[in-house]
Amino acid sequence: MAQSETRLATEDTAPAASGPANSFLWTITVLYFAASKDLAGTGQESLPLPNPVSVPEIVSQILSRHSALEAILDTAMVAVNLEYVDKEGSDGVLIKAGDEVALIPPVSGG
Repeated sequence: MAQSETRLATEDTAPAASGPANSFLWTITVLYFAASKDLAGTGQESLPLPNPVSVPEIVSQILSRHSALEAILDTAMVAVNLEYVDKEGSDGVLIKAGDEVALIPPVSGG
C-alpha cells in the first residue's frame, strides 16, 4: 500500500477509535455577541465535543470556561445553527459535531 493510501485509511478510521487520546474527536463553534462577547473575552471559540450533548450541558461547559457569563445567563438566548432553542433543554435539542452555538444577550437601544 502506498504511503498516501495508508494515510487515507488511517483518516477514514480515526472517528471510530476509542480511548482517552481520542475522547474529543469533534468540535463545535460557540459565538458570543454584545455583552456575552465582552464577558467571555472573545467573539468565538471552538469547544471539544466527545458526543452529542444537550443544550444545558453546553451552557454548563461555557460557564465553566467563562464564569462571568453567569451575570447575563438568565436573560440571554441560546441559538443552535441559527435557531433559538430552550436553554433548559425542554425542546430536546442535541448539539452535535460541527454545530454552531450562539449566546445572545438581550439588546437594548433606541
